[in-house]
Amino acid sequence: MASLEKLQKKIEKQQEKQRIKLEKQALKQAKKQEKILSKQRKKQEPNKIISTAKDVVIGENKEYIKQEEFSRKLEVNKRKNKFIIFTVWFIVFSILVSSIFLIATKGMDKIKLSNNINAIEKIENQIQGIPIYNARTDNFAKNFATLYINYDREKQQERKKALELLSLENLKDNMADTSDVERTLNSIRLYSVEDKEKDIQIYKYIVSYSLKNKDNKKNKQEVLNIPVKIIDNNYLVCDFPYFSDIPRDIAKGSYQEKEVKLDSEKDKRQELETFTKDFFKKYTTYKKEEMQYIMKNPESLSGKEFNTLENFEVYKDNGKYLVITTVVIQEKDFKLSTREKFRLTVIVKDDKYFVEKLEHN
Repeated sequence: MASLEKLQKKIEKQQEKQRIKLEKQALKQAKKQEKILSKQRKKQEPNKIISTAKDVVIGENKEYIKQEEFSRKLEVNKRKNKFIIFTVWFIVFSILVSSIFLIATKGMDKIKLSNNINAIEKIENQIQGIPIYNARTDNFAKNFATLYINYDREKQQERKKALELLSLENLKDNMADTSDVERTLNSIRLYSVEDKEKDIQIYKYIVSYSLKNKDNKKNKQEVLNIPVKIIDNNYLVCDFPYFSDIPRDIAKGSYQEKEVKLDSEKDKRQELETFTKDFFKKYTTYKKEEMQYIMKNPESLSGKEFNTLENFEVYKDNGKYLVITTVVIQEKDFKLSTREKFRLTVIVKDDKYFVEKLEHN
């Protein structure tokens, strides 16, 4: 029992010491807190004084402050109004300019469209005046012409039936006399096509044929005119074929040499003449591939021989030489010569003459 009492007293002493220690720590903490609060009070006192002074000043000048705020707001509103007015007028001006531009553009477009329509109408009128060639129609008409020209009394019924198949119904054979005559087609070629009516064209052929009977034989050459009608994309002869003389498609005119408005070259004339002769010798003997060493666009003439030059002229042309000459070319192994005109544009390349361009006539 005595030992238990001793133990209990020890525990009580320790608890008492712990309590005293905690009280001391709490006291120290309270003192620290008080110091911090006193420092904060000292700092806040000048601020309070200043704020109090401000309140006093502001309170005394409230009317002045209100007037200043009103003036500032009025100035801001004026600026806003000016900006709004400027913006509105700018939009109005932009719309006006855009409208004028659109009207002008549409006017120009209308003028262009009108010009294009007029141009198209002119082209259409020109096209309408030009007969349209059709290979199918040509083959049909040529076949009919061959049957029509060839006439043999012994085969006249076969000919008649063949022609009826290629003609409108009730269009009879227009052969009036069936005497003992034989007509044979030698050659035929299309001369022209002519529009007659809607869906009707006249195909004109130059035909060469022979007429023969017991006593005579004669060759003739005329134009055979065949009226052809287009029906459902097919063709039929719609009227009697007829003959006409071959037109003389000959115009009148006189030949004139082209005038060259360049200065003549005198210093290099002899050299260039020698070069031109050598060039045309190679032109008539070399292969096309071999000519690439002396001309830009290689070409050659086989089966011929160079004979001579006539009317040789040389001109200066912006650092180049223009050679205009007539070349006499002969058939190889035959004494048949022709004159041909040439224009050569000659340059100097790698210290040698070189044909940059060759033109006929």
